[in-house]
Amino acid sequence: YENVGKRDSSIFFFEEAMQMAEKQENEEMVILMKTQIAALLNLLNRNEEALVLIEEAIKYGDKSNLSATYSIAADIYNALGMTDSSVMCYRKIIGLSYIYAKRKGYAGLSRYYSEIGNIKEALWFYDKYRSSSDSIDKITATTAIAQMNALYNYQMREKENERLKEENDVKSRTINAIVVSVIIFILAAIIALLYIRHRDLTLKIRLERRQRVKAKIELAALLQKEQDNNLPPIEESDAVKSLHKILNDPKNKNKVITSDDW
Repeated sequence: YENVGKRDSSIFFFEEAMQMAEKQENEEMVILMKTQIAALLNLLNRNEEALVLIEEAIKYGDKSNLSATYSIAADIYNALGMTDSSVMCYRKIIGLSYIYAKRKGYAGLSRYYSEIGNIKEALWFYDKYRSSSDSIDKITATTAIAQMNALYNYQMREKENERLKEENDVKSRTINAIVVSVIIFILAAIIALLYIRHRDLTLKIRLERRQRVKAKIELAALLQKEQDNNLPPIEESDAVKSLHKILNDPKNKNKVITSDDW
């Protein structure tokens, strides 16, 4: 909301956050929210309300946020014409290690001494202001170069990662192709082996059947031969004997032998 200029909405949500922090008994967060609200009230020219909040923040003395607290307080004091208080804030600021806050402190003190006619002090603090500005510019340039280098390194890493990814993809595809080929080869070998075994078994069964049939035929022939060999001579057969009996019987001298007799 602050970025789009809706400062009233920003204040509303900071107040919501402050109430949440109060419920959690998080005093540090409460003070931080009051500092942020005071800064927004100053931008809205509601400096009397902002003064109450910022003095609570100064009294709390959050060391991790002193530069921001004194910087906001200086703006509020200046807006209310409380010059001595704003100068006190500027002196507090330049005693801190934060270079950006120092620059604001030097600028504020240079302006103050210029307004009261103390040109020597004004120039001294202005020189400090310029020096801190140069330091910030160097920091900014160094940061920009570092960011460029980081971006370049990031892009190089991304390219390298992309190259490695492509290599891994190629390796994966190659490995997959080899694995599939091996599986197909194994399956083909298994199918061929099963086919050969089936074929050999079928041929074996057929051969055994043929051998059994052949054996049966040979056995039948052998039995028939043995049977033929065991038959009595035809002269000794009952049929021939019966025929001789009929022919040799004097009573049947003129008997005609019928087909039934034969």
